[in-house]
Amino acid sequence: MDAELMMIATLLCLLANCRATTDNTHADLSPGYREFREHFYGLAQNKPINWTMVEHLVHDGQVSRPCFKHSTKLHDDATAFKTYAGRMLDSTGKTIPSGLFQGDWMDFGSYQGCTVDSNSAPDRPTDFRATYCRLNWGGIPREVAAGMKHYVQGVCVPNSCTDVDVTRLASTGLLGLKPMASWHVEGVLCQREEDYATYSNNAVTAIFVTAAILLLLVISALYEFIITTCLSEKTRRDLEEGKAGRFLRCFSVYNNTKKLLDTHQPPGQLSTLHGIRVISCMLIIYGHTIVMQVSVANMVDRQRVITWETSFPLYGNHLDLAADAFFLLSGLTTSYQFLKHLKRAGGIFTWKDLGMCYIHRYARVTPVYAFLLMIYACLFVYMGTGPNWADPTLKAMTELQGCSTSFWTNLLYINNYFNKCFKWAWFLAVDMQLFIVSPGIVLLLYRTPKRGIVLTLVLLVSSWVINAVRYHTQQEDGAFTVTYHNRDTIIRLGPYMIGMLLGYLLLQTNRAVPDTRKTKVLMLLGWMVCSAVSILITIPKFTFCTYGMVLQSEGSIRIKTTTFDNPGWMAFYRSLFATSVAWLVYACSVGYGGLMTEFLSWRGWAPLSRLSYAAYLVHPIILHAYTMSQKTVLFFSVANWVVSALGIICLAFLCAFAASLMVEMPCMGMEQLILSRGRQSGSKPAPPVNDGKRKYNTVEAVQDMGQATNGRAGGLSTGVKGTTVNGEPSVQKKEN
Repeated sequence: MDAELMMIATLLCLLANCRATTDNTHADLSPGYREFREHFYGLAQNKPINWTMVEHLVHDGQVSRPCFKHSTKLHDDATAFKTYAGRMLDSTGKTIPSGLFQGDWMDFGSYQGCTVDSNSAPDRPTDFRATYCRLNWGGIPREVAAGMKHYVQGVCVPNSCTDVDVTRLASTGLLGLKPMASWHVEGVLCQREEDYATYSNNAVTAIFVTAAILLLLVISALYEFIITTCLSEKTRRDLEEGKAGRFLRCFSVYNNTKKLLDTHQPPGQLSTLHGIRVISCMLIIYGHTIVMQVSVANMVDRQRVITWETSFPLYGNHLDLAADAFFLLSGLTTSYQFLKHLKRAGGIFTWKDLGMCYIHRYARVTPVYAFLLMIYACLFVYMGTGPNWADPTLKAMTELQGCSTSFWTNLLYINNYFNKCFKWAWFLAVDMQLFIVSPGIVLLLYRTPKRGIVLTLVLLVSSWVINAVRYHTQQEDGAFTVTYHNRDTIIRLGPYMIGMLLGYLLLQTNRAVPDTRKTKVLMLLGWMVCSAVSILITIPKFTFCTYGMVLQSEGSIRIKTTTFDNPGWMAFYRSLFATSVAWLVYACSVGYGGLMTEFLSWRGWAPLSRLSYAAYLVHPIILHAYTMSQKTVLFFSVANWVVSALGIICLAFLCAFAASLMVEMPCMGMEQLILSRGRQSGSKPAPPVNDGKRKYNTVEAVQDMGQATNGRAGGLSTGVKGTTVNGEPSVQKKEN
């Protein structure tokens, strides 16, 4: 009896100590926190749960047993003030978000709070993990929907629940949600860690290729350091001239960096092209920054951008017209280099030269393109997380789904007609197709100039007619059904033909104009017309080419027309803009550019110009990763968008620098190595052609022809003497 009393007394003492400890622990909490905790966890205690429906779903097998078990555990632990349960409850979006009457029907909740904070809580059960899901609720009232079809709500649920489980339990209240009675779930997207826990075979291959390239860069750097510091001059030269030495030099980070960052511009160069190329690339990145981010912006700001209810300047048109500036430059450099070669070679151009021209072009533009395509198709899904990540309805994921079956169209440069993978590379396909037909046009310009000019003008007018017919056939009841047909080659033919004519004009006139009063008046008039046309075209509210208006479109959207929204205007406005840019190039080339020449010929543009091609390719990957990794809805403002665009531009050129060092420059070096070996080992070297000054090898000429057509060349040398600083030629006087 005494022993039993002693045991009871001991238990009472232990209980008293435990209660005292608990009281002391609670005593450490401030009154404000205790009040907040009682209110916060009271939400879980007071929420209505339709247990009858839950039991029915579980009994019929419509909800899995593990999901029901963990969901019930979550509810019980929330009422027991467990930390992990409270964090999961806090991570769920609220039923009535702020800004509801303005159409802000989105509340993503806290993605990090669910996936990180809840799973790292000390009291989380070992067999329990939290997973973030995004629900699309249908049935929201149209009077306050502001164009939204769903209410997008984030919810933190047990990882054992499938998407089907979440869909069926969402309306019961067991998951901590309190939807309206008329709401129903129309879509669920859960972010599961196990989906990205291991790399796919394609991802492993991409990582291996990238690692092999980096290893070659390291080996090349070590090799260069050792032979430079530890060996004699003669031994070093012998090693560098060997096959292994010449191969490793192609991957030399030091030499390739010097080439990329070289600002030297030889006399006679069309140096203004550097500035135009870089500015056009920046405008494209600027426009894509807005277009791609608007898809995850809040609905009110999205509508403001789409309907132009904002003072944001220089928006949509420059995204589109900057590509036309690129086509102009591509046509200019192609015809200029080709005609210069024909002039040196005495008009000789064989089928072998044509084949070498195509091979050289493909070898120049494809390696870095294929490398970035591999990175995007194989590794992009592992580059981020967030409420929008892996959303199959967003642009990036729809493109990734097509890469597995249509990547070959990109490598064959016909992807502009399929447009399923790496969609922004449509420009490369169009440019390559135009380059393929350009030798025939240039040969005609050289041998029979009148016929060549007539053919070029016929192609130019044909582009206008086809463009007008397409817009006319798509007009219905005063509105246009806008599609993405502007990626067709024929639509972009106009600016390219204007560029080819400009290249012919500059070479034929030797970049010289008469130094007369009439010339000065005409040049002044040209500047005035060029400025007026540029201002007219680039004011967004006055023109039709507005990507912003089709952002909400799945393929097409009908838009009410205005004064300029007619087939006649749409037929030639691209060519009109290209003509204004062509005038800028021409005026600067013949010595009437003034401050504009000084600005566009700035030596700092040259390195950026070499990187513009890779920057164009890589910037959408950066934008997709940045946009889809957003944990909250983006809010529009001029300051936010401009700062974001500037950051993306800087990051794009930095990544382009890395891609150039890893792939582009080494492949260019290996191409030169292969061509030089072919000339040395061939039984019949390419026949030299006498241009009156020196022997000119046609293989070297073909290699030079494609050098400036893809934005990599240091510039276009004209061979004109007497040029001034920055490549602006002195005006050659002619007597009347």
